[in-house]
Amino acid sequence: MTAVSAVEEPIEILRLTNERFGSCCYIVASSPGARRAVVVDPGVPYETIRTVLRRRKLAVDFVILTHEHFDHMSGAGELCAGEGAKLVASKECAESVTDPARNMSKYSGLGEVALRSVDVVIAGDRGDLAWEGLALEMFRTPGHTPGSMCLRIGPALFTGDALIKDIKTVTRLPGGDKRLSRRSIRWLLDTFPGRTKVYPGHGEPFELREASRWAEL
Repeated sequence: MTAVSAVEEPIEILRLTNERFGSCCYIVASSPGARRAVVVDPGVPYETIRTVLRRRKLAVDFVILTHEHFDHMSGAGELCAGEGAKLVASKECAESVTDPARNMSKYSGLGEVALRSVDVVIAGDRGDLAWEGLALEMFRTPGHTPGSMCLRIGPALFTGDALIKDIKTVTRLPGGDKRLSRRSIRWLLDTFPGRTKVYPGHGEPFELREASRWAEL
């Protein structure tokens, strides 16, 4: 699997894609050529992520989940154990990733996934972590799921499935809420500059201002 690379000063972003579900996993280095990284939404096998980490000589400090669905967290357990990283999630997400029914893996036909625990739980609407001179800024954005949150690192915004290019946010799955989704998207559009580069849970990156064309508000 090829990692697609992008530089958003000061960070470097490597994108891996789950071929079956199209979900994106991001490896974020603190700068181009740096040795420290965080991983966002490891929905690809740990072996795949490890190959990229070893090739780039990266050590992982945090694994951050944007929400609780299995196609975004199935590799998290092995990744955290293998790399000694801390797992970060919202309170609602942390409660759901331990339950195959709530993280939807029970219905995938591919085997159940259940994480044992989350190391860092973001209990409120916002949580920040210091990392390599940068801020990991996390914002609760429910709607797609109760545990959805977005992550900003430098100029890049990782939205999970709360905001995907050219697709209205899916709220029909258990726990989805169209009203909350509209409110979350409106908040994102009102809070961050329109030129903010968005890295979604599926598909290609885009500028936040583009979302007004397709987002259901």
